[in-house]
Amino acid sequence: MKKRKNKNIFFVFSVRHIYVAVAMVLMAFILSLPVLDGQAMASVFLGAKRLVPVYCVENDKNEIAITFDACWGSDKTQAILDVLKENDVTATFFLVGMWT
Repeated sequence: MKKRKNKNIFFVFSVRHIYVAVAMVLMAFILSLPVLDGQAMASVFLGAKRLVPVYCVENDKNEIAITFDACWGSDKTQAILDVLKENDVTATFFLVGMWT
């Protein structure tokens, strides 16, 4: 009579093997974190939707919006304001950098 081969496959893991596997998964996750920015992190962990800037809006008028990022010294600001005033132009200044 021939012996039948056991077709059941069992894997035996020691506690050490499990700890190593968990540590590797955690390390891969932690190393991937710097790739994500703050908003992406919020969407991953809090389910928040990612905010994106507004680049355009639908408008029937033939207009444009002029904006300035005020992030450097104020030495050019007065000249810009004078040109805008002379041409009756409205603009928006966003304060960024050291001005916030």
